Amino acid sequence: MTDEYASDTHGPCETGAAYAHDGRRVSQSAFYSIACDPRRSVVVEACAGAGKTWMLVSRMLRALLEGAQPHELLAITFTKKAAGEVRQRLHAWLEESRQARDAGARPALCERARGPCSP
Repeated sequence: MTDEYASDTHGPCETGAAYAHDGRRVSQSAFYSIACDPRRSVVVEACAGAGKTWMLVSRMLRALLEGAQPHELLAITFTKKAAGEVRQRLHAWLEESRQARDAGARPALCERARGPCSP
């Protein structure tokens, strides 16, 4: 796996959205497609409130939906508070899936995790 660099400067610290991949500007949809793909190794840098926690949980959810085992996941945050938010959000999304138990649950989770999942 190669390391990639994704930067999202969208948020309160910038006046406009700027999405970049390896130093080149990309569209928002391309950015999220790259950053949320669990097959890629990425570093995401963004200001407060830009959605880093959402993106990290989305990557974890996509990895689980693609067949990764929970013990294979590692998420690193800078604070215990952020780690708790990641844990809480992932558990909530998985609980929603467990309660749904219908054919639409998996596609809904895939959409939440930003992209098509393998069948």
